[in-house]
Amino acid sequence: MLRMPNYDRLCPSCGWVAVDVLEPIAAPPVACPDCGAETQRVWLSAPPNVIGDEMDHVQVNGLRHPRRFRSKQEHKRWLKAEGFVIKDEHKPLVGTDKSPHSTRWASGGKQWLADAEALAQRNGTAEGIIPEEEHHWHIRWSEGTLSKEEAAKYAR
Repeated sequence: MLRMPNYDRLCPSCGWVAVDVLEPIAAPPVACPDCGAETQRVWLSAPPNVIGDEMDHVQVNGLRHPRRFRSKQEHKRWLKAEGFVIKDEHKPLVGTDKSPHSTRWASGGKQWLADAEALAQRNGTAEGIIPEEEHHWHIRWSEGTLSKEEAAKYAR
């Protein structure tokens, strides 16, 4: 389902107004129903400029049973009451401000792709961690669809 934005329409000739008209972004010009002149898209009411406090977060660290929070303020109050703080800090390498655990936004974040490729090239081996004869998994990369025999093999 496509969602269309709401626009306000104003006729500069006669002053006719329509608020929250649902129309496509690339809609053709609309004629005024009163005088027939071409109407203009305008902002008669300002859209809300507030970032909501809603969130859905389940806290599992530091608790015996998970606890769900529905707002950021509720979570902050609970953290303060329990004496917890969120530790989110930058750990750079010695002598630099760079961290091996972060990626520059401008770089496009393609490191995960290189990591996935390295894992795929291992062909399901643990590279010395587990002896070759004790491997219990086998990874086979393929493209396309499964044959009927393969589908029957993996059917549950």
